[in-house]
Amino acid sequence: MVTTTRTLGVEGARLLTGLSEAGKKVFTVEEARKTVDMSDRRLRQLLYRLEKRGWIQRLERGKYIILPLAAGLEGTYTVHEFLIASRLVSPYAIAFGTALRYYGYSDRSSRTVYVATTRRKRALTLHGLTYRFVTMTQSRFFGITQVYLEGERIHITEREKTIVDCLTHPSYAGGIIEAAKGLWFGSEEMDLERLVEYAERNRSKAAMQRLGFWLERLGMGDEDLLERVRSGCGRNYVRLEIPGPDVGSRDGRWHVIVNIAPDTLLEWREH
Repeated sequence: MVTTTRTLGVEGARLLTGLSEAGKKVFTVEEARKTVDMSDRRLRQLLYRLEKRGWIQRLERGKYIILPLAAGLEGTYTVHEFLIASRLVSPYAIAFGTALRYYGYSDRSSRTVYVATTRRKRALTLHGLTYRFVTMTQSRFFGITQVYLEGERIHITEREKTIVDCLTHPSYAGGIIEAAKGLWFGSEEMDLERLVEYAERNRSKAAMQRLGFWLERLGMGDEDLLERVRSGCGRNYVRLEIPGPDVGSRDGRWHVIVNIAPDTLLEWREH
């Protein structure tokens, strides 16, 4: 098999050195333009050569990853998926099932990275991972914190907001059971008052009903807290699992259609 020699050249070395000194593992054409003094055409030719020689890899139009020497001739290295996600859309927050896994509340494997944003953006597949962008209204885009990863700040939904989001859209969590696991396994690290506050602020009666259902099933929260949740619930029945059939036993207190097998509700707690 023929491989391309990873020669760098003076201009390429100047560009990559400047970007690296600025802490850029993922960069845009505009950031490259600020690093080296050359015409737009010449810069794009340089980026094309660097990509062909395995020094950088294109993420999407105008965005690249720097491939270090460890990538070898085949350029198989990639930076952490959260760093990539942080450069694909703004504003953003790592969210839903991806945040659950980050916090250690879910062991469900997934090749999808969920990213919450207020903008519309199509899903993008890179290095075998699909980046799915979930558009939220501005009023629901809150409860975001920062964590440090490879020296960079990454935006991710707080533990409590992650649970609320997963109860609002269970399919993005990997299913309602994964949302329940997150609630249970994170119980010692989460503030239940804040959890309920975020659920109220989220303004989803369905999510509030699912929250009440699971808090009661898991024996979490006192009666005052449960009544506070109940006051924010709707009167119409909602499905526990989304997507899922509109059939199953009905929980009269929380107005939830339990559309999954009863023996699977808490089975995971036995392992």
